[in-house]
Amino acid sequence: KAYLELKEKLTKEGLFNPEKKRPLPELPVSVGVITSKAGVVLHDFSTNLGRFGFQVEVVDARVEGKDALHEILAALKTLETRQVEVIVIMRGGGSWESLQAFNTEAVVRAVAAASVPIITGIGHDTDVTLTELAADQGVSTPTATAEVLNESWEVAVSTLEQAERSVLTNYSQRLVTTQHELTLSIRQLEQYYRRVVTTVAETLSLG
Repeated sequence: KAYLELKEKLTKEGLFNPEKKRPLPELPVSVGVITSKAGVVLHDFSTNLGRFGFQVEVVDARVEGKDALHEILAALKTLETRQVEVIVIMRGGGSWESLQAFNTEAVVRAVAAASVPIITGIGHDTDVTLTELAADQGVSTPTATAEVLNESWEVAVSTLEQAERSVLTNYSQRLVTTQHELTLSIRQLEQYYRRVVTTVAETLSLG
């Protein structure tokens, strides 16, 4: 009931409106992460994060229990002072009760008011916290947050590879054309030289 009441209140305020969502940065490098360093969440995130030169700053925070609210807020304030381009908030799955820190008004408003885009990976597919609704992009798992960060880099790498192939193809085609033109020019010169030699020879024989 409290969840639904707060959701209705914040919805009426427009806190979850799509037009409030900020686009994620293209080719992000500096990433702030808020999660508990205990458990496998960081391992899953790091394992799936591409080798694109990411600089990740992790702020350890409890993500469940009575202290979670204050530690998540403190972590957000800490990362606000850093030069990060995007913030990731994540935790593994659990009971609905264990996710309640992410349904508190203070955390939801802090996420909505953050100075940089925020990605959340909280719980499972079926868990939709108010923090996820307020975030600029919400996905289902910590692994998925890493995949979101990889996306623009993967597109850039693919585009670069296509450009390289295009350059090499164009170069090869131009080289073949140039070789053909050169061969043709040599033949024309040879023919011209033969005609000149023949003409000179005929002139000398007539003389």
